[in-house]
Amino acid sequence: MPPTLPSGTCKLKIWALANATSNAMKINPKWASVAAEEDPAGATLQAEGTSTITWAAGDNDQYKELKVTLDGDTVVAGEMIVMDLTFEDTSTTLAVTSTYHVAVIWE
Repeated sequence: MPPTLPSGTCKLKIWALANATSNAMKINPKWASVAAEEDPAGATLQAEGTSTITWAAGDNDQYKELKVTLDGDTVVAGEMIVMDLTFEDTSTTLAVTSTYHVAVIWE
């Protein structure tokens, strides 16, 4: 994170791409803020809960956007966000290859 946090709400922005015209991907970001000289393996990741990206007719090969508010832990200026972006099996129906671009933003 930057040395001074911007104003607004910290969010995870996920852009998803698949050659799909139906079905859904379930994603559950689990994360923690980790300081320099801290062992990230010892961090307790906090789950944000499962969110859904859904494809419908005409959505094939078009980016889908999902924003998740990061409030499971506290974002700290100058620290690193350690994340396990978990793709849930339960209720996921997307059966094609998909790709994801992830960024941290403030809104």
